[in-house]
Amino acid sequence: MCLTVQEREGDIKVADVVDCKGWPADKSKTGGWKSASLVLGIEITERLSTIGIGVNLVTYLVGTMHLPSADSANIVTNFLGTSFMLCFLGGLVADTFLGRFATIAIFSVVQALGTGLLSVSTGLPQLHPPPCYSATERCQQASNLQMTVLYPCLYLIALGTGGLKSSMSGFGLDQFDEKDEKERTQMTSFFSRFFFFISTGTLLAVTMLVYIQDEVGRRWAYGMCCIFMVISIAIFLSGTRRYWYKKRAGSPIVHILQVIVASFRKRKLVHDPNVMLLYENSPEATRISHTEQYSFLDKAAIQAEGDDEQMSDGKQMTNPWNLCSVRRVEEVKMLIRLLPVWATTIMFWTVRKCSPSLWNRQAPWRSSDCLNNYYHMLIERTAGRESRFIMNFLLLTIPFKRRIDAYISLKKIMICLSNELIKILTRVQKL
Repeated sequence: MCLTVQEREGDIKVADVVDCKGWPADKSKTGGWKSASLVLGIEITERLSTIGIGVNLVTYLVGTMHLPSADSANIVTNFLGTSFMLCFLGGLVADTFLGRFATIAIFSVVQALGTGLLSVSTGLPQLHPPPCYSATERCQQASNLQMTVLYPCLYLIALGTGGLKSSMSGFGLDQFDEKDEKERTQMTSFFSRFFFFISTGTLLAVTMLVYIQDEVGRRWAYGMCCIFMVISIAIFLSGTRRYWYKKRAGSPIVHILQVIVASFRKRKLVHDPNVMLLYENSPEATRISHTEQYSFLDKAAIQAEGDDEQMSDGKQMTNPWNLCSVRRVEEVKMLIRLLPVWATTIMFWTVRKCSPSLWNRQAPWRSSDCLNNYYHMLIERTAGRESRFIMNFLLLTIPFKRRIDAYISLKKIMICLSNELIKILTRVQKL
């Protein structure tokens, strides 16, 4: 049960955060690491399911469903690509309608349903073509009906992944008070541990789960994913009365579009150099200082006629598609500054997502062509498990990342101090 009114006397309240009853959250009884850690179980299970299925799916489509290699690779990349694209939908639903907690609860059930149905689909012989062991005869491909059963299973998992990934890290960070210096440091630590759990789930997917798929059976592997997800959901829901719930502030995607549309509509207006004339309605503590870069976006904050609209009750309200605050404009500017950094990862992820289908087709070929039994024994392994090398490297580098960042920051500080000292000594010598 949630905390009662009597239990709230002397509570340490947190601004802009409520508990499960809608009361101001008590910092001594809710939030913090205990609440944030309950989110990690669903994250590791989601990675175990999505990656474990995607990384070895080509082998199933080619070997069991008898589809051409090119078609199988397309199905896998479409499945993984859709799961990431649906993050936009999940974020929109969470920020605008349901909130992060409800979004995680609903979409985790969707993914559990998808993995459960996939387990049934791979286990029933009626839902895939008969086995084919002939090297000369053409194998019977999966029928349209069989593929029609398979596709909903895959895309239910993709839908669940999209809804989960857009809210998991955000809901975990909601459990910390960003105004508290100690908890602000814990937020950084949470990100490191969150990524560690992502990598751990992926590593388990490309090792343990792929091994079970090949040696025990896919229906058992996928069924295990479904069971793990159900357990993770139960653990997540057990912390309902301990969580912090932030009020919905609208989707960032909508806010970005509002700034772009408002600045385009006012593109012919002259920008006054006095930034004090720009519109700002954010609280003083949350305001962002104005910057001169990308000044064309500042026109979205220029106040003009027609910015207000009359509501049905007769009151005037600012239309956010006509006028945006300086804070909203500066947030979009920050996003634009990050685009070059994000662009550097495009080639990496392009190659990274092509590797499962490439390795899945290469490893069986290498294994069958080996004449020496010793080398055959060394090489004979599933291609899906070859992804372990990437994940092992990522896991090994995570503990060193913060130390490297600290060293680089310290080095920059020492360089700046040295430069300032040189300037001071130069001035002293001139005197």
